[in-house]
Amino acid sequence: MKPVVDWILLANSSKARIIERRGPNRSLVPLEDLVWTAEPPSAPSDRSGTKHSIAGHGKDSPQGADPARVAESRFAEHLAKELAKHRAQSDYDRLVIAAAPHFLGALRKHLGAPVYAVLLAELDKNLVDTPVADIPAHLVGIFAP
Repeated sequence: MKPVVDWILLANSSKARIIERRGPNRSLVPLEDLVWTAEPPSAPSDRSGTKHSIAGHGKDSPQGADPARVAESRFAEHLAKELAKHRAQSDYDRLVIAAAPHFLGALRKHLGAPVYAVLLAELDKNLVDTPVADIPAHLVGIFAP
């Protein structure tokens, strides 16, 4: 019988990685080929939608023109597509997402039904730089013994 494969996505707005567990009571193993880094945000300019404010001095930016937020949304969308692709290939059976709180919200907007169907838990914690040996302490109670 094939063991249940759990993936833990550790992410923030600039980087992400996958840690895998193959079966109960197994060690967590980082998947070195599943590490992503976000593209840096582009510098703001008048072309990005900044305009003079009608309220007086200064400038006004329409919603969505903040380059950091745009880059964050693109990275979240990219990760969601990667998770969907690997789910379609049956690379994992269950998923846990641990992400910085704001980025977790951005990621949720892009996750599709196939990924949500296997989503076991969400942790609003930035654990992307946490050593693998320390990750199990954050997952207490998520996986059945």
